[in-house]
Amino acid sequence: MEKLKFLLILSLVVTFFILPAAAENLYSAEEKQMLDLINEERAEQEIPPLQFNSLLNEASSEHSREMIENNYFGHDSYDGTSYWQRLQDFNYQSSTTAENIAMTIPFDVQKAHDNLMASPGHRTNILNPDYNEIGIGIWVGDYTYNGVTYSNAAMFTQDFGWSSSAAVDEDEPISIESYSPQDDFSSDAGSTQEFAVTTNRPCNIRWLVDGVEVQEINNEQTSSYTTSKSLPGTYEIKVITDDGVSTDYREWSWTVEEEETDSSYHAYDFNQDYVIDTTEVSKAIDDYYAGKLDVAAISQIIDYWYLGSDGYR
Repeated sequence: MEKLKFLLILSLVVTFFILPAAAENLYSAEEKQMLDLINEERAEQEIPPLQFNSLLNEASSEHSREMIENNYFGHDSYDGTSYWQRLQDFNYQSSTTAENIAMTIPFDVQKAHDNLMASPGHRTNILNPDYNEIGIGIWVGDYTYNGVTYSNAAMFTQDFGWSSSAAVDEDEPISIESYSPQDDFSSDAGSTQEFAVTTNRPCNIRWLVDGVEVQEINNEQTSSYTTSKSLPGTYEIKVITDDGVSTDYREWSWTVEEEETDSSYHAYDFNQDYVIDTTEVSKAIDDYYAGKLDVAAISQIIDYWYLGSDGYR
């Protein structure tokens, strides 16, 4: 009975933790990398960037997975369904679509992109201004061909489309539509602060602190930057949005104030419990070897640590 109970618990644990993970997109970062490569090519030709469409992403991911699992390479689905019908089955409705597929062994996003750009037909799809959105699906696994199985084989599916909702008004300049915080502000030293912006269309977004760039993302409409400052002072935070034609920015003045401390606590009693514990005395010893404390000071701290609750209070 106990063995049966254990197996049932184990089964529930496996189901709970493994099944949700299987639904995750394992290659979202690589798909974003491929989109960036495509939009770099389009930018060089002064063609507006493509945006991800969730329905196209689902259709392309399913096709790449199916090609790996069924050991074939082609635009039609394994059951013979055309790519056009497949997009409709995923509820994507547009009369302007196209599809690129590629395979690399081993998995290599840059190589797949280079191969597609070297093929005139695939290059035409990538640089076609009549498309404004895309789905990119990547799947990696074992692939068998002519009786030989290749490990770490990667299938790439790119589904192109057009929709009025993704169309970019090139006459409208890039602008920051919302941002937070709303105003300049103050906080205690060590507190964490998030800055965020949303723009009217995908663009390059750069974050700067006191004039130094600390973060950049490309072809996004939303971005956030999170940081904390332990030293008191005033910091200038700036975000710059750029679409290659126009720019917009937002600035914040962030004053970090020194946190008031109770002078009755020892400087190394970080958790302020009137006890110098092992972690605190260890930090004091490190500071002694770094030349921040003299012999008398470190000796006193070690005595407080040794005395415990009968220490400095």
